[in-house]
Amino acid sequence: METIGWFRRTVFAGTVFWMAVSCCRGELILAENGHPRAMIVTGDVPSAAAVRAADDLQMWLERISGAVVPVFRESDVPESADGVPILVGDTRRTRQLGLIPEDFQLEEIVVQTFPDALVITGDDARPDGVPLAGTELAVSAFVEQVLGVRMLWPGPLGEIVPQQETVRIGDVRIRDAPALIGRSMGNHAFNGVTHIYIDALGWDRDPYRRFAEEADLWFRFHRPGGSHTGNYSHAFGDYWDRFHEDHPDWFALQPDGTRDNSQPETDGYPSHRLCVSSPGLIRQVAQDAITALQNNPTLDAVSVSPNDGGLQTFCLCDRCESWDAPDGQIVQMRSRQGPIPHVSFSDRYARFYSEVAKIVAAQCPGRHIGAYAYSVYSLAPKRETLHPAVIIGFVHGSKIYFNEDKRRQARDNWLQWSQRCRKLHVYSNGLMGLHALPTVIVHRLAEDMRFYADHGMLMALFDCHFHHWATNGLNYYVAVKLLWDPYLDVDQLIDDYCRAGFGPAAPAVRRWFEELERISDAIAAENRRPDADTVARHYSDAALARLSGLLDEAAQAAGADAQVADRIRFLRQGLDYAPICRDYLVTKAAAEAGNKWDRRRHTAAAVRRTLFFGRLGPTRVIHAPWLLYQDW
Repeated sequence: METIGWFRRTVFAGTVFWMAVSCCRGELILAENGHPRAMIVTGDVPSAAAVRAADDLQMWLERISGAVVPVFRESDVPESADGVPILVGDTRRTRQLGLIPEDFQLEEIVVQTFPDALVITGDDARPDGVPLAGTELAVSAFVEQVLGVRMLWPGPLGEIVPQQETVRIGDVRIRDAPALIGRSMGNHAFNGVTHIYIDALGWDRDPYRRFAEEADLWFRFHRPGGSHTGNYSHAFGDYWDRFHEDHPDWFALQPDGTRDNSQPETDGYPSHRLCVSSPGLIRQVAQDAITALQNNPTLDAVSVSPNDGGLQTFCLCDRCESWDAPDGQIVQMRSRQGPIPHVSFSDRYARFYSEVAKIVAAQCPGRHIGAYAYSVYSLAPKRETLHPAVIIGFVHGSKIYFNEDKRRQARDNWLQWSQRCRKLHVYSNGLMGLHALPTVIVHRLAEDMRFYADHGMLMALFDCHFHHWATNGLNYYVAVKLLWDPYLDVDQLIDDYCRAGFGPAAPAVRRWFEELERISDAIAAENRRPDADTVARHYSDAALARLSGLLDEAAQAAGADAQVADRIRFLRQGLDYAPICRDYLVTKAAAEAGNKWDRRRHTAAAVRRTLFFGRLGPTRVIHAPWLLYQDW
């Protein structure tokens, strides 16, 4: 894997250097009979990550044992204090034990027992001072791997917190670091979009505020983050206002022969296009990037990605057209007149990115610019090789896991990009799922993550996480685990998920997930857009009855375990939504192509869907406000 400047100190593939949990050197008792037998000790001037880590550790130990383990700064530990010191973060004692943060990998975590102490620490700062969260990540690893906590989904029902009167640990040695320098997942639980539809349903917003807070804990527990600071979003929102009067030639030539890009914003964001071959524009873009980097010495990359959406065409001037590869694949460019066939714009934009990068790299060596491979510039360039200072964010379509041809094409395209660009960032919309129908895509998702990691992936973002926990929750869980280590064994993850959450019902729940994955794989194998007809066939009454039978088996196996029974009911509520969703989509498609009777049937299906949402109320089962927003 290509390194990025100084801060990628060593290539690290997510391997656990050494890890053991045993009792070969005796035990440390952290709590007993509801009373603390340990104390949490931070440095005298702890990092922000160490402070958060100490709070998290105290919270988890109390939830497990009922004991409130006190927290001290190292110099403030009372002489009379008794108990095992849990050294959290960088302390004098930790350094005496040979654990020096300056020697750690970026975000490296260390959890290690000594004869009379437990150390939980990590890399909390880059060499340039940018804060990291290594110690916080280390606490999450300890709580999960040693204390047995699991967070399947946000909220009390999705949390597995073992109750122990006595918390004792044997020999523990964990040393690990993330494979990726950037790991993130979209969290669309509660925002301006959802507010409108929560209000439309007549619901109180407070439950969704609570859902969002509990989701924050879920995300933090699963160790997202990163050591890279950069931006890859659409970059030129203010250019029309800044420059159209003095530099009209910097904007895209349109089919009508003008360079007028003044049409109103599209969906709330600017969408004007640029004449990217203009030397003056290139110098301005580079200077803006240089200014941003100089004003923020710890910023690793700034974005030069084109604006999104809109009906302005990309530039049609002769100079821009000459930057396109004549043998490029034909794509469809949007315009006011409808789609316009054109060769791929990827070579044009690859050259633009590289021209800007040359100027930036001369002024800011070791820094980067970032941009998307997206829209009509998503295909790998035919002729251009990207400047080493360019990081490309490769964007996945939302239905990639429901069309195997599209998935294969994406992998082929990634491979070609990896031969043209040394640094790649995957930006996946693949978690969007299939209209919140119950789906499982985890094995193909894992195959892709390993493939991307083998071919230049430095960072990954899973967006379109819409909190449909009963229907897509396993996908979210596996995805966030793969961000830390793309080489994890998915079957072991699923087995652990089922065993931890469903106990005696685990075998039946495992078969439930397998059946859902068979359905998801069958849809993908058709290699067509998953439309209403596809949904109707694969989520037929017979298919839903088979799935319901598996949940019946799980409920029977759960026996008197009330918590497991509640989790199975949670899954069943997601299954109950499937026929409602199916009928809504089928009647919607018929209404769009049919007569007034089809429209009436769709109206009736929409009413049934709204009534179903009303019966559920605010819930994590599915995110009804998002479904209304997306008209799914």
